[in-house]
Amino acid sequence: MDDSHLYFIAFVPPQEIAANITGLKVNFSKQYHCIKALKLFPHITLQKPFKRSPVDEAELHLNIQPLVESFRSFEVSLNGFGCFDKKNNKVIYIRVEENNSLAQLHRELMLLLRSALHFSENETDLVYHPHITVAYRDLSAEDFHKAWAIYKGKPFSAKFNVNKILLLKHNFRNWEVLSEFTLRK
Repeated sequence: MDDSHLYFIAFVPPQEIAANITGLKVNFSKQYHCIKALKLFPHITLQKPFKRSPVDEAELHLNIQPLVESFRSFEVSLNGFGCFDKKNNKVIYIRVEENNSLAQLHRELMLLLRSALHFSENETDLVYHPHITVAYRDLSAEDFHKAWAIYKGKPFSAKFNVNKILLLKHNFRNWEVLSEFTLRK
């Protein structure tokens, strides 16, 4: 029997910005009949979902914490909308502006997961495209094209400081915070 659970590593915008983004997701669900994105709170992924045994949780925490604590808090800017127009995965998202601190944190996290925790290269992609998803998976191709025609020109702007990183665990119903890691001030 497989006792592995699903985990991922991310950070979240402040409550006011998150509420605004959730409002966008609600609008998408009503207008384009896509609800999958509503099931997850607004976030920016650092490490996509991965499977591990719960016995690995302490090791994950002990390795990730010093890395995150070695980084200073930094500002992230959200600006407009973007999309992935893949054949079987249409996604509309809020763009994260290029950010050297975020890129460096992601790269060092990927290398740490590979070296200290034996993640495979397939699990830890060095190519990074940070974003906040507002519609995906159940967004039909037709609705994707309708929505993208509207959202590609819509403004969206927000800035916030990244002060903590989250290790999340899926409890077979939803995602819950397993660990919080604080960046230096």
